[in-house]
Amino acid sequence: MRKEHALDLLMIDVETDGSDPTVNEIVQIGAMMIDRETLKVKGEMYESLVYASLDNFQKGAMKVHGIPPSDIWDAPPGVEVYNEILDLYPKDKTILCGWNIKGFDALFMKKAFLEAELPWGWGYHIYDLAPIFIWVCDMAGIKLDSYSLDSAVKLLGVKGRGKKDYHGALDDCIIQYRVMKEMRRLI
Repeated sequence: MRKEHALDLLMIDVETDGSDPTVNEIVQIGAMMIDRETLKVKGEMYESLVYASLDNFQKGAMKVHGIPPSDIWDAPPGVEVYNEILDLYPKDKTILCGWNIKGFDALFMKKAFLEAELPWGWGYHIYDLAPIFIWVCDMAGIKLDSYSLDSAVKLLGVKGRGKKDYHGALDDCIIQYRVMKEMRRLI
């Protein structure tokens, strides 16, 4: 790949008020850019709560991220948050990356961008670390009962950040980044 076409990785993670992207909403988003060549964090990290109506709030969601509804009601609207992300991380310079991003985060983000009347410009080129982890384990001859992020963290000895470990959006980005870097040593 020629250098002028290389895109940096935009590690994205969302916390939501439920698990169904057709009815549930993003309540928190975290992001950090990773230099594609050096795999070092580039620029500033970002995290924000996002206002959500919570019309379809699932109680189990709060057990995962611990964000109380009162914090969500006082959060900035999605269009404001998503425009901040676009200002910090231009779509033409980044490719989305994350754990199970294709099956979860990107689905929520596409819906949120549509509702905020913002164009979705990342296309379909997304680096999903979950299937990459399965492939790396297969190549290394490692068999696990589960190929979850928890399993990757445990296998690779990745440490969390803070008391929440990896349930806040930015904390998840940091953990996923560390997992991505550590996976290289298994190959």
